[in-house]
Amino acid sequence: MRSLLNTYDRGGVNPKHNLVGVDSSRGISHRYDYDYGNLVTQATTIIDDLKFSTSFQYTASKNIMHVTNPDQSSVSYSFYANSDRVQMSEILDASGTSKAFRRFSDFNNPFVRPLACDLGNGPAFVVDACG
Repeated sequence: MRSLLNTYDRGGVNPKHNLVGVDSSRGISHRYDYDYGNLVTQATTIIDDLKFSTSFQYTASKNIMHVTNPDQSSVSYSFYANSDRVQMSEILDASGTSKAFRRFSDFNNPFVRPLACDLGNGPAFVVDACG
């Protein structure tokens, strides 16, 4: 029989009761770190004493702004000013070189959805209708 043990934050003066760990009877563990706003800042998976961590950064309005993967590749998001609307997302390799991006524009419609997307792979890109 397989089992999971969930561990929650219960200590300190102001416990948040966030999930901070999951341990499996198969020897796989997950750990979660949070900021003061209860947003996950790091998620770590441990398998056979090897750690694989993913980190998260947020905007002031709590939107994910940057994710760094265990291999140090990352995804970043930029937003339109005073908005939660994504302007651009970009995939970067471990050295910080852009591998792909998408940029949204032309929101002039009743549904406030982007009508145009720039899709790129490194220096090349195409303009396409967003669907």
